Amino acid sequence: MHVDPHHPRQPWLSLIIPTFGRTQELQACLRSIAESPHEGVEILIVDQNLDDRLQPLLCHFQPSLPIRHLRQQIPNASVARNLGAHNAKAQWIGFPDDDCKFLPETLPNLRERILTDKAALLILRSVQPNGLPSGVLGYNHPVPINNQTIRSVVAEYALYLPRDLFLSVNGFDPQFGPGGIFPADEGIDLIRRLQRSQTQATSMIYCPDIKIAHPQNLPYIDRASLKKAYRYAQGRGACFASHWKTASKRRALTVLAKAFASPLLFRGPRRWLGPVNLLGCLRGFIRYHTTTRIP
Repeated sequence: MHVDPHHPRQPWLSLIIPTFGRTQELQACLRSIAESPHEGVEILIVDQNLDDRLQPLLCHFQPSLPIRHLRQQIPNASVARNLGAHNAKAQWIGFPDDDCKFLPETLPNLRERILTDKAALLILRSVQPNGLPSGVLGYNHPVPINNQTIRSVVAEYALYLPRDLFLSVNGFDPQFGPGGIFPADEGIDLIRRLQRSQTQATSMIYCPDIKIAHPQNLPYIDRASLKKAYRYAQGRGACFASHWKTASKRRALTVLAKAFASPLLFRGPRRWLGPVNLLGCLRGFIRYHTTTRIP
């Protein structure tokens, strides 16, 4: 997709930020954008709150940031992102979470890559809020998005692609992601569908030199975190069921192996992480085939 950097009114990037139940995190996210070079960037806040808690916050930032406030009554992150994409003005769109932070160099580096590269889709590297590696994404060098790398590099909040490409597959599937039947793997599902429908699959690139800050996942040290792991594993199982022909079968064997290994290798709640992931994946796989799909 061609981006015209000389167009006086056309933004080069639309940041679509769905938010629900958070104000301090969103304030920090918007502050990080305001403190970065953000010329030509528009921000679409998709507000899923039932009250007006965001009004004072957005009024504070609107004089310095080009913010558009969209409302949505259904708390579903994928529906919110799709709404934002349909209203976006830029040719390229991204989906940062409301607790992300932009480093000072993130947007300039991203703009340079979009203007000079012919990639169809870019995945940024996730780091901790202090800029140190988070351990979430596991490569120090650019890699194509394929069966071997997809689960190591894909995170929805680090995903950037042309708006037309996103809309060509109807965006995120509302079944996947927070608020959906399967509360994870909306990004994996999106890229799988893009790979099936596009000849540009080989130009989907992970870019470790462009970083975005995101809080690190909590360690699996209590029952609450294991319940979260179970919910997320349902998304992985459902995504595997949806893309059975192209999904990595080796990944399924890895989940099975960890289910038997973790009770032997760890103590405390972490020992149950492998079995919990396996049960969640099986639950999601079965439920995908027994649930009527949302249009």
